[in-house]
Amino acid sequence: MNKDILIAIGAGSLSAVAALTFQTGAPGGLVFAYFAPLPLMLVGLSLGAMSGTISAIAGIVTAALLGGLMASTLFAVLHAFPAWFVARQALLKSTAPDGTETWYPLGNAISLLAVMAAFMFSMVAIAESQSAESLQQALSQRLDRSIGLWFPTLPEAQRATFVTIFTAILPALIATSWLLMTIVNGVIAQTILVKIGKNLRPRPVYSALTLPDWLSWAIVAAACLALLGSGKIEYMGRTLVVILAIPFFILGLAVVHRLARHVAFPGLLLAAVYFSIFLSLWAAFVVVVVGISEQWLGLRKRLPNQGQNQESE
Repeated sequence: MNKDILIAIGAGSLSAVAALTFQTGAPGGLVFAYFAPLPLMLVGLSLGAMSGTISAIAGIVTAALLGGLMASTLFAVLHAFPAWFVARQALLKSTAPDGTETWYPLGNAISLLAVMAAFMFSMVAIAESQSAESLQQALSQRLDRSIGLWFPTLPEAQRATFVTIFTAILPALIATSWLLMTIVNGVIAQTILVKIGKNLRPRPVYSALTLPDWLSWAIVAAACLALLGSGKIEYMGRTLVVILAIPFFILGLAVVHRLARHVAFPGLLLAAVYFSIFLSLWAAFVVVVVGISEQWLGLRKRLPNQGQNQESE
């Protein structure tokens, strides 16, 4: 059997085992699950789309053998498909008549992932709306039961406050975590491959990231739902805005990294920004605003240009 195929199968199986570790309750299981897409992306970005497909299928089969149909389905949706999609899109390129290669914009792949997350949430919300209770009510009831089981001694008033807060943010939190998990694993995989010289795509210039124009209209439409709707429509719109804001958050970070090149202590600036984001959601909101401003106003065009990009974004 071809060596690349064996590597792909092994990486897919390793990814499935890492993802299922979380379900066993083993120490560090959440960390293993978070980095489960990494082996799949390493294979896809170094060996090509075919090996990436084999790796994803091997992971899905392994998850089915170890955890059953539900575990396999969750692995396919949360890990295998996004890893395969990112690797496939990242390796797309076009060649001009003069031989110049233009690689698929990474911002487009991130935007499509956000749209996928928004679509999955919308489908769940629509399915729940067919029942007598709305998605928000159903989620609130399930959270209340779960918290009652996990923390039986928690006072009822505190439990109600906890349920109210998490009912409002949980779908957006899950989608955001999924998106960031996929993006982080993709960046780590590409960085590793560049270091060892196994990358098929040149090292991206992340500070040159761009987003497609249509994403602005998508988030404006979601904002209109949130502002003009009521009840479950408002809830859906608010959640969709948060999900679709993630690419703008990444774009905002790209602007910050470009700005850091023009200050005396770039590492200090970046450390301060990331530490602020870790401490406060308001800092993350400011970064989103920076990303939206860049998309509409072109903030980076006002900064001095420092050399040519290594690839077209």
